[in-house]
Amino acid sequence: MLLTISSLNKVHFKLMAADFKIIPYSKGRVQLTSPDEELLKEAGVLFSYQKKVYGGWATDYDLSGTGIYSCFSPSYSFKTGLTLEVASILTKHGYKVVIDKELKQQVKPECHFVSEELIQPHADFTYRDYQERAIKNVQAKGRGLLDSPTSSGKSLILYGICSNIKEYSERTLIIVPRTQLVGQFYKEWKTEYGFNDVSMYSKKNPVLDEKAKVVITNYQWLVKGTTNKFESTRANEILKKGKFKAIIVDEAHSIGDAGSWISKFINKFSTPYKLGCTGTIPDEKSKYWNVVGTIGPVIFKEETVNLQNRNQIAKIKIFPFEITHNTRKRSEIPFYRDKYGTYRDSITNEPYNDGKGLYEAEYKFLEKHNGANNIILDIIESLQGNSIVLVEHKEHIKYLYDNCKIENKFMITGDTNVDYRLEVSKVIDACKNCQDKQFVIFGISGCISTGISIKNLQNVVFCCGGKSLVKVCQSIGRVVRKLEADGVEETYNVIDIYHNLLFSKKHYESRCKIYKTRFNKMPKIYKHIMVAEDTQNEVRDSNYKELNEL
Repeated sequence: MLLTISSLNKVHFKLMAADFKIIPYSKGRVQLTSPDEELLKEAGVLFSYQKKVYGGWATDYDLSGTGIYSCFSPSYSFKTGLTLEVASILTKHGYKVVIDKELKQQVKPECHFVSEELIQPHADFTYRDYQERAIKNVQAKGRGLLDSPTSSGKSLILYGICSNIKEYSERTLIIVPRTQLVGQFYKEWKTEYGFNDVSMYSKKNPVLDEKAKVVITNYQWLVKGTTNKFESTRANEILKKGKFKAIIVDEAHSIGDAGSWISKFINKFSTPYKLGCTGTIPDEKSKYWNVVGTIGPVIFKEETVNLQNRNQIAKIKIFPFEITHNTRKRSEIPFYRDKYGTYRDSITNEPYNDGKGLYEAEYKFLEKHNGANNIILDIIESLQGNSIVLVEHKEHIKYLYDNCKIENKFMITGDTNVDYRLEVSKVIDACKNCQDKQFVIFGISGCISTGISIKNLQNVVFCCGGKSLVKVCQSIGRVVRKLEADGVEETYNVIDIYHNLLFSKKHYESRCKIYKTRFNKMPKIYKHIMVAEDTQNEVRDSNYKELNEL
């Protein structure tokens, strides 16, 4: 059976079938009269399969072979970046696949080195082996994803790409997730790497440079100040005046949501020269396929463990603390389960009808439990070195910040402006050799796990729950940073505080899986700490000092 994969436009392709057993429809819609069960299972969310019924298309299907099935994406076409994935699956299941010439150029655009020898950055910087490999892979593949862990020097890799590959050195747009990263990238490229033809398009430089070889901007700036972010005037200015030949997206996992602004924005560029950098490619299939479809397949991958084993980035030790509540006493738990299996509020006895309500009830109970919060503060204050503490909500962060006894403390939330964040970084990094000073940053996990770069941190503390691969890996990346010199071993601490309650414990177990797969660590409980009963509203007056062995 022959299938031809051809270009529909610059960002989508279609399937065409010559065999009578496969009935082609417009934009890649293909009906299969004899569906392949294994193909259906393996394709998962890559393809949507629906059974034709009177009045439209049903959302279910059976494998009896009696129905007529269709294979198509929600838009009845496939994103260009998925070409090789689709071809691989179809070939594996007996289809002969031909990719037309135009689409091949979109999938694997030609790239050429500027010179025979790699152009090096400033004398103080040199490419490491894996960074050189990343640059050469881009030249060989043309487009795709660079899967490299946080603190592996992605900024230097991107500099190497834009300096050494002709197609990425002519006119490239780099999009970073947060405002403060624009200035950080610009400073590194200009002052540290010696790349002068670079410009910012941000709050500090609101005029788009139409001649610079590299322009750095961020999502927030492009959509800020518009009532409809999908009609952003700044984004439209880039599309109309930018004339960019190449697009690079930092933290490309943000494209995972097909309906997100950044995903739709990237799809408006017709250029085949697209790169994405991330250390956390989504593990959810639907998000993975959208990232790959928008940017391209993974063309470079480096594991955190490999870099740690070569002492190129710091190693970590994980110390889990379980805060133990007396689950037999109603006042010490947010809800209970009755003999019929129904979850009920511990005070009102009202039933919960959904899991979301249960999760919110548990988290609100914990963030307002002063006895548990005081234990968290005791742990934080006992740590050696500087710490970043991650929580979920403002109410929680306020209590911890107000009652922390460490003198040099900072609080960062979504409302914290860029200048203050940069000042915090400067203050802490400037005190690298200050033995008499200890710093702690309390931050909302969603806004501090990315977009803040502080080199002088020794501990990251999870006390907010959560199981997101992106948040966990990016947060640990605050301390698992690139080492100054190869072969010099350094180790930093991850303090994982959880409670013996339903969601807190489940989320901890999910984080353990991430520790195992990403960092090759399977932590054991370091300490159980029992919450004293009737301490929900106690005034803090303790100073726990048993943890100095960390």
